[in-house]
Amino acid sequence: ESLLATRDVNAPPASGNHLADALAKYIAAAAALHPPRRIRRGASVASALSKYGQIFTANPDKLPYEQRALLFGRSEVVEQIDAFVSHSWGSPGYMKYMTLLLEEAAPYAIVTNCLASLLAAFFQGHVYEISFGTTRMTYGFEPFFTLLQVWSPWIWFAGVAAGYVTFLVVPALKRRRFYFVDGLCISQTDAELKLQGIRHLGGFVALSRSLLVMWDEQYLSRLWCVYELAVFRAVHPHRPVRLLPMRLSIAVAIICVTMLVGTGFYAVGYPSLCASLGGIAGFFVAAYLASVLFYLGCTIAGVDLALQRRVLEAQFDGFDARAASCYNESDRVEIYAAIERITDGGLDAFNAMVRTTLKEEVLRRSFGGGLPYVYLMTGLLPLIALALGPGVAQLSEAPFISRVDWYIYGPTFAFCTGPLVGAWCVDDGSAIAVRASSAAGTAVKLAEVLRTPASRNAVLRSAARGAFWLAGVHCGISYFLVQFIANRPDYFGLRSVDSVWLAIVSNGYCVVRAYLTFRATPVPEHEHRL
Repeated sequence: ESLLATRDVNAPPASGNHLADALAKYIAAAAALHPPRRIRRGASVASALSKYGQIFTANPDKLPYEQRALLFGRSEVVEQIDAFVSHSWGSPGYMKYMTLLLEEAAPYAIVTNCLASLLAAFFQGHVYEISFGTTRMTYGFEPFFTLLQVWSPWIWFAGVAAGYVTFLVVPALKRRRFYFVDGLCISQTDAELKLQGIRHLGGFVALSRSLLVMWDEQYLSRLWCVYELAVFRAVHPHRPVRLLPMRLSIAVAIICVTMLVGTGFYAVGYPSLCASLGGIAGFFVAAYLASVLFYLGCTIAGVDLALQRRVLEAQFDGFDARAASCYNESDRVEIYAAIERITDGGLDAFNAMVRTTLKEEVLRRSFGGGLPYVYLMTGLLPLIALALGPGVAQLSEAPFISRVDWYIYGPTFAFCTGPLVGAWCVDDGSAIAVRASSAAGTAVKLAEVLRTPASRNAVLRSAARGAFWLAGVHCGISYFLVQFIANRPDYFGLRSVDSVWLAIVSNGYCVVRAYLTFRATPVPEHEHRL
């Protein structure tokens, strides 16, 4: 269907067999045949995602002529295409935009978030202290011991803002990575160029290093989408199909929102709670409440992803190219004939390949080990900013051993323990979704699961367990107990430096657990370059 926009519906239909033969000829020779230079075009990531991904929000056939005439000029002649973007025009455009933003900019956002948080902490501590909102306190660990802390929520804000702004900046800089997007790379106003673009689909696929499938419930029911998949498999049988569940971007957005609320509450309210509740009690209350919000989002995301997996599995199991919908019946004849010619065994063999080989590959790469680490870390950007920004700055005037202990704890908290517990909550959410679907006996939606009292309570229990492991166990041992030994070593008959060994052991365990958990998760496989 994503080529539907390139089909001249007003032109007289060509003979189905004749066009199918022509398409089959081009596809069979695609490895050696490239489209003519004037139509061999790709759209840079910057162009495709400009104007907040406006190209994906409306079928070009429905745009005024003046707007359609501008689309072809947003692409350029290329020698190779990095990704062929296959999508259905019936899917929400904002989800396609969010999915591609996540695909292209997530690693950069994580790095920028880290650097901005550390630079903001250095600026606040050594260049200029923003006094408004900054609290200097010695009561954070009372009644056990006193320790000077300098707390500033502005550092957290700087890291978070930098990370999210990166999602707008990086795509605008990616001018040497090219997509094939039908609405941009095939002329929408010149009938001759349009027909050539359609007939050279095999050449565009041959130029493409990967196939990006923007999947939702509509994708496998659209015949043009199925055709693009068949052509890519015929031309590149050993290259992976990158299926991007568009709901994955929604799952990450859910985590981002709950993380923003939770970390914002902690960044602003931590000093006040310590003052009102008496030191360390305020810390644990703030950390626990914030963690519940953190992991509420992770659990809900896990429910949503599991529901999407079940829908995808059912679509693969029941896939039949003959049942796919097509806007133009003459297209249906042409596509069926082309698939028969490019697939050994015809439509039946193609259906079997989709139901087995492709299903296993896609499920393994897209849902194989839960939420991919890089996507989970994108959702946790506010948590990273909190640990590396205010967390580092708060002990800038503390004794040396206390700072060393934090330098071990802070990165572990941000990159290992926080995501690890988040992965556990995602798994909990998946189990909740499976139970809800089994009880209903049919496919259910996220809102239906959350309206069920049993499922809703299970989600809350998962978030509470996650908060207990992060705020209670990890923070209690790797942060509070370590700092207690660093500042009151005589209580246990130890030396201050012994706290470093406890920090290494307790945080090292979390590092190992995180590595074992995330090494099996799927990882985006294309290179990122500007």
